[in-house]
Amino acid sequence: MNSSKPMAVPTRLAQSITQQLISPSNLGRLVTAVPKIISIKLTEWVLNSRLQQQLTDGEFQYLEGRTLGIEIKDAKVMLLIGYDSSRLYCYDIICCEQETESQLDAALAIDSLSAIELMQQMVDPDTLFFQRKLSIRGDTELAHRVKNTLDTLPPETIPKIARQLMAIYARTSNQTQES
Repeated sequence: MNSSKPMAVPTRLAQSITQQLISPSNLGRLVTAVPKIISIKLTEWVLNSRLQQQLTDGEFQYLEGRTLGIEIKDAKVMLLIGYDSSRLYCYDIICCEQETESQLDAALAIDSLSAIELMQQMVDPDTLFFQRKLSIRGDTELAHRVKNTLDTLPPETIPKIARQLMAIYARTSNQTQES
């Protein structure tokens, strides 16, 4: 009796359910469905707690008085980020259908799988840029500084649970693309 066959269907089902739960479109809808103040405060808390060392070292001072948009294309969400007094601020979280260009000094746009690979240092941001998986709008010098700062962050900056969810999503997405 082959014991691996009965497990294949539940494993695929579990992977499919997990992928749907943490899919970018579902997460994007969740972020925009939660009261905006909660999403903004949570984003600020995560950014400032996880990037505390970089903030202490002044690595984000170049953002002072500037507004950066970080768009996750397949989630249809954009974070508007800025810096003041050694802290990062989330000014807004918007659906990408809204007009934002006049509010931004620069914007980075990326799909979720490429963002995961970038955050896990599996791919270089310049590679993503030249493959047109990472796009830059507005003040390109500012956007490149942000891109280079993100590239130097240690993977441990991302909370363990987020890294685990990203790995599950990336693995199940890659398996779905291969089938």
